[in-house]
Amino acid sequence: FAFFLKQYFNGSADLEISLDLPPLLRLMPKSAINAAGAQLTNGVLRSMRYNLIQNFTSAYRSWLQTHEKGDTLNSKKPQSSDLSL
Repeated sequence: FAFFLKQYFNGSADLEISLDLPPLLRLMPKSAINAAGAQLTNGVLRSMRYNLIQNFTSAYRSWLQTHEKGDTLNSKKPQSSDLSL
């Protein structure tokens, strides 16, 4: 299952951050401010991605348990090896 997530979940995000800097910080080179902003943004995106995958995995497992109890459509159930994380 982890292989599935790595192979098929792709996404993109466009973020814009604007800051009102105090007068002393305006003296910093723009490249340093941009680097700090990029690092912060990447951290937020990594956290969002991790939470999305965790929530998706949890919801899928819950759905799977519900549907394994009453196989109403006679569909093939995933084997336990298919869900290894």
